[in-house]
Amino acid sequence: MADDAAPTPEGGAKLDPFFRRSPDLLAVVGLDGLIEAASPSWEDRLGLRPDEIVETRFFDLLHPEDAQGLSILGETGRGDVSLLFDARARANEGDYRWYRWSARLGDSTTGAAGYRTALYLHGTDVDEVRQAEREQREQTEIADALAKLEDAARRGFRIGRG
Repeated sequence: MADDAAPTPEGGAKLDPFFRRSPDLLAVVGLDGLIEAASPSWEDRLGLRPDEIVETRFFDLLHPEDAQGLSILGETGRGDVSLLFDARARANEGDYRWYRWSARLGDSTTGAAGYRTALYLHGTDVDEVRQAEREQREQTEIADALAKLEDAARRGFRIGRG
């Protein structure tokens, strides 16, 4: 990303070094929903080049079910707004990975009109964490079902013909 295209928050400090070094997905999204700037990690993590996704609607990169539930992002106004949400991001190959997104309302100078309100997004990959949680829930459900069967057997409940 060229220095001229580096996003600038309210405080005025260029974010380009931060964008280039972060392993997480970073983006500046205008209130029109279009990505204004994206970190190189989008390509590392999802195979999406930052220059290809600039001017793309952020919601278009999310799983449709997750994007529907996040309409609040499009309705955000000025003020001190922070959001934390989980949503699946689409990789270049079409598969999805879970990310925990943090969104913070601020100002950006990347737009042609100079300073304007934008959302600063930070996405951390939680796909493996969610998979482990799902497996743990499944194991708990199996253990609960077995415990109920054992309890029924102790009380003389018979399965099948007697």
